[in-house]
Amino acid sequence: MSDIERNKALARREQEAFWAGGNAAIAEELFAPRVTEGDGRVVSPADLTAQMQMQHVAVPDVQIRVLDQIGEGDLVVSRLEIAGTHLGEWNGIPPTGKRFTVSGLVMRHITGGKIVERWDNLDWLGVYQQLGLIPAG
Repeated sequence: MSDIERNKALARREQEAFWAGGNAAIAEELFAPRVTEGDGRVVSPADLTAQMQMQHVAVPDVQIRVLDQIGEGDLVVSRLEIAGTHLGEWNGIPPTGKRFTVSGLVMRHITGGKIVERWDNLDWLGVYQQLGLIPAG
């Protein structure tokens, strides 16, 4: 397996096993000790695990499908579809009980078999509209 294919497999595992599957035990395998987020914040595997666990409280039935992946050098871009039901508090928003589907792109910089940088571009406006938090259209 080439380095690019290994990186794509790691990026897919992050989405499917960690974020969707809730497998906190693999955080140290996936993430470097210091991960730079797209906004410049630096987080740890423990920080990402806490974020994932909060998301699972808010959306316990979350599903993530990796629709496409492109790898070049140490970068992997994945096109995703995320679906779930908002059943718990999320970022101070009380549960709506509504189902949503969001699509977007995520890019991962992988060095030495670990994710060192993360960028996410998801349609959060669409999610807020589906949850009835802001008007559609």
